[in-house]
Amino acid sequence: MAVIGGQQPGEFKVTAIVMDPVAGAQFYIDVLGAQETRRHLAEGLKEVPDGTVTAVELRLSGIVLVLTRQNPRFRDGKWSDGRRTDWPRCPEVTGTSTASFSLYVDDVDSTLAKALARGATLMHPSHEIEDTPWGDRIIQFFDPMGHVWQIMTRLEDVAEEELPARIEAQRERMRQARRAAITT
Repeated sequence: MAVIGGQQPGEFKVTAIVMDPVAGAQFYIDVLGAQETRRHLAEGLKEVPDGTVTAVELRLSGIVLVLTRQNPRFRDGKWSDGRRTDWPRCPEVTGTSTASFSLYVDDVDSTLAKALARGATLMHPSHEIEDTPWGDRIIQFFDPMGHVWQIMTRLEDVAEEELPARIEAQRERMRQARRAAITT
């Protein structure tokens, strides 16, 4: 039996492991325009008090994004009961992200400003938003939960046969900028 209003056949769902699914959901709602569709509450679990939110389901740009709480038996770098050593852990605990999410947004500059104001950090602090040879304005950041996001806005449509020349022109500009930095 499927839950009414839940994931539909053929619909893609991504699950991200986080420490606090409610805070994570609020970030995605505020910054990326996600819509919350459901909350899952703990009931009868010895590790988590009844009523604790264990997962939040969102709809974001045509997919179902589920933020689920890291398994509560994993504490202080080990499993409290010795089971499930293969269970996924969140970037906040592992110190690394194993996935990257990409999303086209209406305005990459304002979306990034909102993300940074709500605790995101640039993936490469020295990088700025880039206008790419393939026609996108793009930047990458870590959300407050440690997941990598690449957001972009389409600036122009570029024919594939134009790409090699555009990429080479970009490389030449970068070489010139490095030379100029060395001589100053």
